Order: sequence, then structure tokens, then C-alpha cells
Amino acid sequence: MRTQRLLAVLLLAPLGFFATEARGDCAAPPSYIPAQDAGTVFLRAEYAGCTLTTPMLRQDVDSGTIVALAPYCVDAGDYGGDYEDDCVPAGTYRYGLETPLACMGCGGTAPFWQIVSVLPTLDAGCTRASGNATPTAYTAAPPWPADGGNSVCPNGTGGGCSTSGSVLSFDGLMLVLSLSLFGLRRRKS
Repeated sequence: MRTQRLLAVLLLAPLGFFATEARGDCAAPPSYIPAQDAGTVFLRAEYAGCTLTTPMLRQDVDSGTIVALAPYCVDAGDYGGDYEDDCVPAGTYRYGLETPLACMGCGGTAPFWQIVSVLPTLDAGCTRASGNATPTAYTAAPPWPADGGNSVCPNGTGGGCSTSGSVLSFDGLMLVLSLSLFGLRRRKS
């Protein structure tokens, strides 16, 4: 019995000293998921959804020009739907919400924007979806940093559900003590 306890201590004690972080039941950090179809860009803002009150912005990377997409959502489902940007000319764009995504998830970061490169597939007769108005000029500064930084979360931390090594050390110690007491109790009976 004594050998079993000693073996348990020797096997379990290192867990508390060498483990640095544990994560359980964590959600992935929010992000933007783009898709394209012949000059139309669809953008899903994970965990935020497409809303009629939070504008999606499109910034031309070359010129810096910013427009706000019309409040138009497609394929609304459990995730809230996608923003639709019709008749987008060829180029490279930053797409991001006027109100940045929230920091959440485990150790991840939420991006301010998503780069989308639109190929020159737009034909001259492009028509917008019914009810999807033309984007309007956006004159305020974009919510993302001018230096091109793309992390909403400070220092790349998304917060969430991490557990530090000191907590794991304490948990390991409590496990060893519990097993020892269980062994003593068992010996008395």
C-alpha cells in the first residue's frame, strides 16, 4: 500500500510543476469568414452576426477610401447571417465592423478586419440584390489602427477560460493529498 502511495505521488506531482496552462470548454476566437461570387463578397462576422445597426466597412487598401455597406443581410440563421457587398470592383479590401469584434475565446485574438482580394470578374451589367443599397462614403476614421495592426485584444489575449500553472500545481497537490488520505482511511478499515 505504501508503495502504491509513493508511486502515485511520484507520478502525479510533476503534473502540478510542469503544466503551464489548461483550457477547457473554450470557444474559438471570433473572426471574419469571407466568400465571393463574381463580384459579390459575402462576409460572416462570427459571434456578432449580420445586424442592421452595426455597419460593415470596406476599405480599399490601395487608396484608403472607406465605404459603409448598406444594412443588408443574407442567409440569416443561427449565426446571424452574412453581410452582402454587391458589384465590388477588382481590388484588395479590408472588411471590418464599425464596432470591432469582442475579445473572447481562449488565448486567441479577434481581428479588426479581414483582407479580401476581388478578382476582375465583374461584368458591366452588374445589378445589386433587391433591397441592397449602394455603399455610402464613410468619412470617420476606421476603428482599426493606422499602423495596420489587426488584433482587437491587447497583447494577443482573448481572455476566456485558461487556468494558470499555479492553479494546476494546487490541484495536483490536492489530488495527491486526497489519494494519501484515501489510502490511510482504507488501511484503518
